[in-house]
Amino acid sequence: MSKRFDESNVNRVVAGNGDLSGTFATKGQTSADFGGLVADFWGSVDLSIGSRTPYGAADHIEHVADGIVFAGTPSHGSYKLSKERNAAIPAPLRRSWYEEDAESSIVQMFHPDAFPAVDQAAAEQSVKDWFPNEYEAATGRELLVGESHLRDEQRWTEAHFDDLVSHGVQGDPDRPGYVIVGVRHRGQDTNRRFRVPIDEHRTERRLGEPGQNRRIVIDPARHEELEPLPDKVLTPAPKYRGIQPGKTPAAQAQIKKDLDKLWRTPDGKVSSFRELLEEQGVTAKSSYFQGGRRTYTVSFKDHVEESWGHSYQVSKATWDALEAPDDRSPYLIALQEQTQAADAYEKLSTQRYTIGSDAFFRHQQQLLKAKEKATHAADRVAQLSKKPAEG
Repeated sequence: MSKRFDESNVNRVVAGNGDLSGTFATKGQTSADFGGLVADFWGSVDLSIGSRTPYGAADHIEHVADGIVFAGTPSHGSYKLSKERNAAIPAPLRRSWYEEDAESSIVQMFHPDAFPAVDQAAAEQSVKDWFPNEYEAATGRELLVGESHLRDEQRWTEAHFDDLVSHGVQGDPDRPGYVIVGVRHRGQDTNRRFRVPIDEHRTERRLGEPGQNRRIVIDPARHEELEPLPDKVLTPAPKYRGIQPGKTPAAQAQIKKDLDKLWRTPDGKVSSFRELLEEQGVTAKSSYFQGGRRTYTVSFKDHVEESWGHSYQVSKATWDALEAPDDRSPYLIALQEQTQAADAYEKLSTQRYTIGSDAFFRHQQQLLKAKEKATHAADRVAQLSKKPAEG
């Protein structure tokens, strides 16, 4: 019955209260590194319909594997791990709950036995992309250029902090074949404008360096500078500093984790999110759903007229707790909910259970609810899309 495993690691999990930071500092381990432990080793998670999660009461529970349970709610879902499973995840990446979008890749990366259908290389890549700091701390390895889109963007921005970086573009009414490009300097908008050949602009945006993200660097010695735009009387952006306590201990822990997280601002200063909230205040919050993942962001702007300021990704718990307004339109919210509902229904539709089993009947009920939710979301989008035309 027993299977081969590294007993020293097991002892460290149990006796070390789940702290494997020393192990992961030299090697990123997964559950496979434990040699395929007996199922009992992974413990269990006690969750059921109605259990509290960071996103409200659970209306859908799925036992993914021993020690891993997925809990869904009407708004969002998350994974809960047993203390044994969670201890196998390195401390920098460890959480109380793992939301179903970006953070689910952490669970998939370090417990591949529970997700045989998941491409493990893709799961690890997602962790690199979205959590580069934590990944480096967990593995003791610095990510190279091209290994993380977020790290690449940070590096490119820092490397060109003193340069004139494009920010906004429009056609040139006076010179066919050129565009007029606005610029930012040291992370701040300016009223300077430059004339750039359209072919050069297209090539740079399409074939830029890793992390360039369709931005270009303006060379005043080569690009013609136009008369600056007249100074505008700018309206100060509203600032919201309030944040409500989390509704659950898990949400409270996640909010504290977000508040303590360090960020590098456009001026090069490193501040915790708590300091940013107190000193600058949040202007608005937003969310988007792409590639099966929902991301939550908050933005900081000095003036209303800015197309964007700078934004940071936060957890759903922190996003809900912040008193800043959601800047999405009702139509955009409905469209995102439709996309998410359709995606959830599609995922459920691919699952197969033995006909007549309890799991089969539970799945049929979940499938029916998902279909009703997707239909309702589509009807809502159709209803809102008609309002502008009718008005």
